[in-house]
Parts: sequence; structure tokens; C-alpha cells
Amino acid sequence: MLTKKYLLYLFNLILVAALGFSSQGSVLAQSPTQAPDEDVTPPLFSGLDWKSLGEVQKDLQVQGQSLTLNGETFEALASFPDKNPQALFEYYSSENLESLGWIFIGGTDIDLIYKNESDLYLTVKIEQCSTDGVDYCAHVWLGNVTARSAAIESIVAFSKTTPANGATISMPYTTYQLLQWTDAQLPDTDRYQYCIDEVNNNACDTTWITRNSLYSGGPGEFPISAGHTYYWQVKTRDAGTYANGGTWWSFTISIASSFNKTSPSNGAVIRPPSTTYMLLRWADANIPSTDRYQYCIDETNNSACENNNWITRNSLYSGGPDEFPTLTGHTYYWQVRVRDLGVYANNGTWWSFTVLDYPIVTSVVRGNPSGSTTGAATVEFTVLFSQTVTGVDVSDFTLTTTGVSGAAVNSVLGTDNIYTVTVTTGNGNGTVRLNVIDNDSIKNTSLNSLGGPGAGNGNFTTGEVYTINRPVTFISATSKDGWILESTEVSGVGGTMNNGGPALFIGDDASNRQYRSILSFSTSSLPDNAVITSVILKFKNAGVVGTLPFGTHGNLLADIRKGPFSGNSNLELLDFKAGASKKNVLTFINNPVDNWYINTFTAANFQYINLTGLTQFRLRFSTDDNNDSGADYLKLHSGNAATAADRPRLIIEYHLP
Repeated sequence: MLTKKYLLYLFNLILVAALGFSSQGSVLAQSPTQAPDEDVTPPLFSGLDWKSLGEVQKDLQVQGQSLTLNGETFEALASFPDKNPQALFEYYSSENLESLGWIFIGGTDIDLIYKNESDLYLTVKIEQCSTDGVDYCAHVWLGNVTARSAAIESIVAFSKTTPANGATISMPYTTYQLLQWTDAQLPDTDRYQYCIDEVNNNACDTTWITRNSLYSGGPGEFPISAGHTYYWQVKTRDAGTYANGGTWWSFTISIASSFNKTSPSNGAVIRPPSTTYMLLRWADANIPSTDRYQYCIDETNNSACENNNWITRNSLYSGGPDEFPTLTGHTYYWQVRVRDLGVYANNGTWWSFTVLDYPIVTSVVRGNPSGSTTGAATVEFTVLFSQTVTGVDVSDFTLTTTGVSGAAVNSVLGTDNIYTVTVTTGNGNGTVRLNVIDNDSIKNTSLNSLGGPGAGNGNFTTGEVYTINRPVTFISATSKDGWILESTEVSGVGGTMNNGGPALFIGDDASNRQYRSILSFSTSSLPDNAVITSVILKFKNAGVVGTLPFGTHGNLLADIRKGPFSGNSNLELLDFKAGASKKNVLTFINNPVDNWYINTFTAANFQYINLTGLTQFRLRFSTDDNNDSGADYLKLHSGNAATAADRPRLIIEYHLP
């Protein structure tokens, strides 16, 4: 959680930029300055909902006196979802309140005290009241003096607080509140003065700057530069009392610790650049606006700038074109420094790079098929190099796959700078990407290796991807599928069953008992994160006994169960009436194709496919029997069918997320 001291610093720091724009719609004009003979109202920021907490008495030490005051307190909650309370802080700055007739006279931490010409007192306190930087609690108190003690005889001892003595700090963006000190409880007519210079002699070698606040002003109240050490002191102007018993403090503005060269990386091998513009780059050292960067580049490895040929830049990169030459086959050594401060990047370590005309991989794209999604057993990638190369073979490629297994690089064909790589996609569904792996076997006509000398620097692993999405076919399991016959015409429960026959029965028998059949598919081999895109159920006509039931018993219905119907994977009599995950998930009419009854799931029903176990179906006609005391049932090939191609199938397409 932010400390009070930090909040006060933030409060005023945010102000400084905004105060310079008060003529452009600033909130500083929300409350007019009040004349001494007017009724005085407290400055309440109009952007908040204020409530009165009633009469509150305060005892304060201000301007050399001990005061007891009665007044009314107002409270509001300010919420800033964007964590930018600038408008609130701007309104309650010492500068803005002074423009409204309230003069700062002291305070402790964030509880600040003001006074106007009518001898009225105002206190303002704004503090963060949540840990997320969103909510701030604002308290404004306006009161009159009801009792006044004898004047305090002497100035209260006071101290400098920020920056800490001997501290090294980063370059601040403003001097506003850079220097801070405690309240000396000055008389009304006295002021603070501070001095800052670069001479360590416990004396002011510049000028004393007067402030009616507990902090320095800004921007531009005094200059500061990175890498410089400053000495400073604060005193009371009239009483002549010095902070910290007269001891001067110091602080140093650091050069950014991240002042380093960034590119080309040290020891890098680069291709001939088209321009030197931004070829050399370095980090920001937060230098003063009057300072500049300088860089030197030469071909002598002696950690020195030959002929003192430093090039000055007001940027974080080299210029161009032709600011310096770069020739292929040459190695260059370079350094960057801060011109005026003489601070060197990377703590003085010079860097090098070599220019070499070497080939690189320009792209790896899908070839045949051209679409991104396919179920093909083989696919082709087109690999494009920047130059004519030789030595390209299967060993220069690897695959990155998800979901599929057994994928492999099959062959490589090509000449010049274009090669075709054929890949077998293996088994399962997922993704396949072709990578070029640099083992220095691929070279251009000058025998320069791919990516320059050294294995791995010419790798290319960001090519296009094939999504392999092919149907997976599941066959109804033997012994787990079969038919169940109702015990009596109206019992609604299974009486006999058969799980070993080559056919399934659906319809009724001569006693008007209903036949139902179970199909059982082990779908657990699907990936647990499979995203299903298509489901098809199909089974094949094996003959008819009596009348074809579609004309007398209605449509054929399929119930689905995510898992076994009776809780047991094997066929059981309980499966006849066991609850389904969804009834009537599919409806089949009498329209077989080559004796196959085929139907497709809607997307809403994909959820009933079991990725971790069995998916079962129960087949039945919509009417249990036709009461003709004759056997009328459809026969379907079961999982025990003699010919494997005739067995029931569940066909699923999916991809991985």
C-alpha cells in the first residue's frame, strides 16, 4: 500500500504538468476567489458527491501558535477506474488554493493547513483508501479560531527529508517536490529558502530560492543533470534557522544503469545492411537536454576510437545513409558514450559485429494442398531461401506437431532458392509445421553457410501450419452390442437378450414384444481436448422379418448415452429402459443408401460423445409394436457381422484447440 509521504509526492507531482495548462479548461477555475467581506464557503471539488460530518474541533500548531478551532468537516470518496486522479490533485494543490485566496501555512504529511484574509482556516487531506490505486478519500475542514494560546517562543527544529543524504536517484522528470523538508511552524510573515549547487563547501554558491511550501518548485527552478552530485540546504528566511542543525546534504543523479548498446548484439554476424540508419542502437541514459550521444566504429580491436572519430547523435541510433561504410567480410568494433559526462555504454566494453553475405530462409508456406485444413496422408511445404543454395536434404528439416503421431519428412526436391518438402501426416488429428534447422550444411554459391557461420543461427521455425482434420471411424464393439427383447408386451423391461449374434433386431415379435438394440463405441481414444466438428452414425440393413416396420412402427429413433446405459459396459437387460443422456438424438427414415442408414449429429449434440470412455446408442422404433401378433422387425448387421465392412460405424471429425 502507498505511504502517505509517497501519496503527497504523487499528489503534487501530477499537478506540475497540469498547472501549466490552467488556461485551457483546467479545473482550477471551479471555485472563484472570494472577497474578504463575502460569506466564505469551503472549496469542494465539483466532481465529487460531498457530505457534511458536522461540527469538528481541531487543535493545531501553526505559524508559531497553538490554536483550538471549531469548524465543519466535509467528506467525499473519489473513484478513478483509470487510476488517474490528476483533476482532484490539481484542484487541491497549494498553487490552486492560493489562487482561490487560501495561503499554505503548514501541516503534517498529507494533512495540510491553509488560511485566508478573513482569518479563517482550512485543512485538506487526500489519501488513498484502497489498495488498488482506484479510490481516494478527501476531507475538507473549514473553521474559526475559538481559542489562541501564547505565541511559541522559537522556531520548531526542522529537517530535510528527501532525497536522503548521500542518495543516488534516477533522473526525475521535474524538480517539483524533488527537495522536501519538515514543517518549522513559521510565523505568518516568514518563508523557507533553499540553496542547491555542485560545490561541497557547506555554503551557497548559487542563490537562495524562497518557497512558501515544504518542497521545491518547478519545472526549471534549478537545473539538474545525470551523473552530477548536488549539495543543498534549507533555512527559514527571517529567523535564519537552518535545517538539520546546519548540516548540508547531498544526492547524485545516476546515469541509467541500463545504458547499454543493444544491436547488433556483441559478436553478431549480420547480412549487408541496405543503410546504416538505425543499424547501431543503444538504450536511453536519460541525459540532460543539452548533452548528446557519441558513437565510434572502426576495424581495429583495441577498445579505442581510432583518430578520435566520434560521431555525435541526438538519438538512440546511428544515422544514414553512408554515415559509415560496411563491407561484406569485414568485422567492426564500436562503442557509445555520453558526450559531456563521458560515460560509456556497457561500462566501457566495446562490441563487435561481422558483415557477411549469407543466405537465410525467407518463408515456409503450405504447398499442396493449398488450404490450411486437410485430411490428406501427405502434404507439401514450399521453402524459399534468399539466395541460390545447395546441400538441402531431409536432415535439414524437422516437424513440430500437436495431436498427430508418426508424421515425418519424406522427401526434398528443388533447385536454386525454391525447394518442395513432402511430409507424411501420420495418424490422428492435430497440426503439422515444417522447420528448417541450420546445421551449416546449406550454403550459397560463395560457400557461406545458412544464417552465417555457426549451427542454429539460420533456423526458421515460424512457417505456416497444416491443420490435420480427418475422420476417425469407430466400430461397434462385439459382446457389448446386441438386441434386447421386452419381457411382455406391456412390461417395458428387458426379458431376453443376445450379444453374440451377427444381427441386431428392431421392431416386435409374434407376442407383440418390442425389440431394442444397443450399439457400443469405445471413443476414449479421442484426445481429451478434442474439438469435435462432425459426427455421423451409420448401420447397414441385414434383412427384414415380416413387414418392414417403417410403415407400421414409425421412424427409427436413436437414444444416446455418454457412457454405458446400465453402468456396465457389457450388454445387460437393464439397457432396455435405462436412462439416456439424450433421447431421440437421431431420427432415421426409410432412405438407406446402398443398404446403409446414415444420419449426422447437430453441433449441439457433440457434447454427448464420450472422450474418456464408451459412447452407446439404443435403437428403437417410435411405436413399440403394431399389435398384429406377427413378428415384424428390421435386422441390422452387428459388431459381430462376419464381414467387417458391414459393422456399425461412428465417424467423428475433430481438431485440437
